[in-house]
Amino acid sequence: MTEAARAPAHDTLIQESWSRCRDYGLTHQSSPRFDPPPAGELSALLESRQALVQTTHQEVLPYYGTILSNSNCLIMLADEQGRLLQSWGDQRFIEPRQAAGFVAGASWLERYTGTNAIGTALSCGQAVHIQHDEHFLKANRFMTGSASPIFDEQRRMIAVLDVSSDSYLPPAHTLGMVKMMSQSVENRLILKLFADHYHLLSFNTSLDNLDSPWAGLVVFDEQGHVVSANRRADNLLGHALTYGAIEQLFDVPLQQLLNQPDGQPFSLRTSGHFRFHARVRRPARPAPIQQPRDFRPQATQSTQQEPQLHTLSAGDARMDKAVRQAERLLEKDIPILIQGETGAGKEVFVKALHQASSRANQPFIAVNCAAIPAELVESELFGYEKGAFTGASQKGHVGLIRKAHKGTLFLDEIGDMPLRVQARLLRVLQERCVQPLGSSELHPVDVRLVSATNRPLRQDVDSGQFRADLYYRISGLNLELPPLRERSDKQALFQRLWEQHREPHQRAGISREVLELFQHHPWPGNLRQLSSVLRVALAMADDQPIRAEHLPDDFFLDLPTDAPLQAHPEPDDLASQYQACGGNISYLARHLGLSRNTLYKRLREQGVRP
Repeated sequence: MTEAARAPAHDTLIQESWSRCRDYGLTHQSSPRFDPPPAGELSALLESRQALVQTTHQEVLPYYGTILSNSNCLIMLADEQGRLLQSWGDQRFIEPRQAAGFVAGASWLERYTGTNAIGTALSCGQAVHIQHDEHFLKANRFMTGSASPIFDEQRRMIAVLDVSSDSYLPPAHTLGMVKMMSQSVENRLILKLFADHYHLLSFNTSLDNLDSPWAGLVVFDEQGHVVSANRRADNLLGHALTYGAIEQLFDVPLQQLLNQPDGQPFSLRTSGHFRFHARVRRPARPAPIQQPRDFRPQATQSTQQEPQLHTLSAGDARMDKAVRQAERLLEKDIPILIQGETGAGKEVFVKALHQASSRANQPFIAVNCAAIPAELVESELFGYEKGAFTGASQKGHVGLIRKAHKGTLFLDEIGDMPLRVQARLLRVLQERCVQPLGSSELHPVDVRLVSATNRPLRQDVDSGQFRADLYYRISGLNLELPPLRERSDKQALFQRLWEQHREPHQRAGISREVLELFQHHPWPGNLRQLSSVLRVALAMADDQPIRAEHLPDDFFLDLPTDAPLQAHPEPDDLASQYQACGGNISYLARHLGLSRNTLYKRLREQGVRP
């Protein structure tokens, strides 16, 4: 299915955005919070996005100069966190009270600034046009704008391009223009990355449009493996690109494509019998063989896309604070210690932190210190030379810390790390070098350290179970993630995780009775348990709304007896209560204070055959 066919209607996008804003605790009278980072963090942010800004400024905007010269528009480029990187054009229309939102580093996330072109494009992952009165915050209704996401060669959202003004902007024209600009940036980034080493196939419906941003672009190697493609290729082919070879996309032998004269147009037919004009550019230095990639949108793949840092809270004050503090330290060399119950989302939080940082393209290594046998922790973390101990691999082992070089090292359940290993880890953190077992050689390492625990580490320090010097080395910033039962944004989380786990055809949602049960559940397994319950319920419900009978039996074991069970108001209607608890006899008997035998008898009297 093409992008256009998947896109919700404009009114639906606005309604969903306003609903999110209410979940964040915003009102129409709220003041926007732009929260620019400190100067040092801003410099690091701008430096990490320099190539993106230069490509936009030097290679794309010159083709759209009339936008700036003939109107009072302002073009803005923001990163995937909604932080403004650069702007070009006329700023005279900006309300003085809103000037803080138009300086580098200002955040335009919906959570802080309500419905707006940049933030809403980030939230829904598609181009949007926001008119004056469609802004959720009245303070932002002085402007109108269109914004379109920018994706990299792996289809990850990396930025948003926006055109804003205080004047009326015709939606169709402005939206089409900003889509074309964002597609131009994407194409330029792909060309920079692959043009020297891979074959580039451009194709379009017209011979005159092969150089247009709307031309499809497919990158393939000498063996015909597709290694990248722009999103326009999906639209022209009528389906999302998937694993495979270039010959599976087009009705032409690979050798014929490789033998095409460089840069000369030719006719091409797809495997679906659509005809296009095309052109192949050869690489100067062919690259080694690559594995084919899957370019289908993340929602249709078997692995779910990791959430972004700013989406981890739906309005809970404690989570908001944790996210804000973590964002402040994105580019700081300050270790973070995350505390929270099992299943509260610690690893998801750290992965989002990694993806939001300049280390996103570097390794993310997660180590569960409680899952590794105590006698193997040292060799797994620090590595070893061949023959270092009995049973050691003859090839040696580089170790997980060195594997995280230049990236993020996540030490989960660090409170379960043996004391002798704690001493070695402390030395690594102090000296920033790793010495493998059985070796005298030191290997420098550059890692961003994040640790997590569900234990009271301060008490473990007092009792001698955890080294005090290591504790103060890993706890530069302490963050605590609240358990699900204490979060004020549970309703939004229920909907968000349903959306995350459902199949495309499952649109019926969660019934009101189940939402009430969810609200009263203590969730001892936290978000992990909620995800498991929803996956089971979705499998049972198929295309029907999730009802109590679709929930797994063990869900009811932890449910308090005062939880609402009535599907109907009649207090003596056992049949409705039996149905409302999904037919769970044990829970219903406990809830009513009856023995199971008595409950069976009364159900049969009402014509229910459990």
